[in-house]
Amino acid sequence: MKYGEKIIKLRESLGIKRWTEYGEIVGLSGNWLSDQAKKDSIQTIDIPRLIKLVEYHQISLDYLLRDDDKEFSINKNDNLSYNDILIMINNIQEELKEKNVCFNGYNMNDECKGIVFDSLDILKEFIKNNL
Repeated sequence: MKYGEKIIKLRESLGIKRWTEYGEIVGLSGNWLSDQAKKDSIQTIDIPRLIKLVEYHQISLDYLLRDDDKEFSINKNDNLSYNDILIMINNIQEELKEKNVCFNGYNMNDECKGIVFDSLDILKEFIKNNL
């Protein structure tokens, strides 16, 4: 996978479509990131910016820069801690799918569990868009 394709994958791993938003999150210019995404490889290296990018995504610099056909995958949840709200919400959603659950001591029927599940998806999207 080429350098620019990897930059695009990194942005997509966060579920972000706009370069300006991605730039704000990783602390870089959206225009610079967009320019990098158009490149097959790089001739001059902006070390401080690249270091900022790889540190944010917790990948190695050589992995980003190396031109190879190895699969480039990012699991955005790999390094989240147990007390991360996303992990907590995902765990609740798993419980809603797999088990009988209660709310305030009352068993929840399937319709109610579905509403809560969908509401948690909306909540996750809201939080992600407002970070």
